[in-house]
Amino acid sequence: MFNLCEKGEALYSSYFVYKDFKKEFLELFKYKSKKNKPTIKLPKINKEKFYTNALEKLESFLKSFNVISKGFLEEDIADFKDDVKHLQESKEIYIKALMLCELVRFFEIKINLRFKEVLE
Repeated sequence: MFNLCEKGEALYSSYFVYKDFKKEFLELFKYKSKKNKPTIKLPKINKEKFYTNALEKLESFLKSFNVISKGFLEEDIADFKDDVKHLQESKEIYIKALMLCELVRFFEIKINLRFKEVLE
């Protein structure tokens, strides 16, 4: 029972920490979703560098996020990192960046579902 409470508490706090990060990350890309048509804005120059810096920021956050979630989301974080690696296969920077934003947005939903599983 105690482990269940600890897990629920860790996932609950993780959800809100990730939610804040997601908002900041999407603002970086000026992400907007209108009628199921998401858009982002990339800088006119150094798009590749901008994207690489965003990836580094995400990687750094995920390392600390695993600590915040007390390891309960370790498998989910690993899956998320694999999905991000698959994005690198695309050559179109706009598509990669847009899909990265969508992954970041979707991961919050996944954390929320994990939290609900623990409560049930």
